Amino acid sequence: MPVAELAAKWVPGASVAYIGKASQRKNLDGLWGRISEYEKAGHPGQTHSHSGGERIWQLADARDLRVAWKVVPDKAEERLETAMILAFMDKYGRIPFGNRTAS
Repeated sequence: MPVAELAAKWVPGASVAYIGKASQRKNLDGLWGRISEYEKAGHPGQTHSHSGGERIWQLADARDLRVAWKVVPDKAEERLETAMILAFMDKYGRIPFGNRTAS
C-alpha cells in the first residue's frame, strides 16, 4: 500500500492498531489460525485472508507489536468486536489503522 495511503489511515495517539475476532471455524483453527493469516500478510506473495495485516506489516515497528485477546462466550464475538470498534471510533473519530471497515 502506498505510504500516502497508509499515512491517511493512521490514527494519531491510538495504541490499538487493529481490532478483530477469531471465531472457531470449520477447520478448528480459531485464534491460532487467525494469527497465522495475519502473519502471512507480512510476506509478499503469500496467500492469506487477512487484509488488515497488510497495513500493519508495513509499520516500521511491526515486529514489536503485541497481540492481546479475550475469550468470550460463543456467538458473542461479533457483538464485542463491533462494540470495541465503535468505542474506538467514539474516542478517535475513525476506525483503527489496520481495520478496513467498522465491522
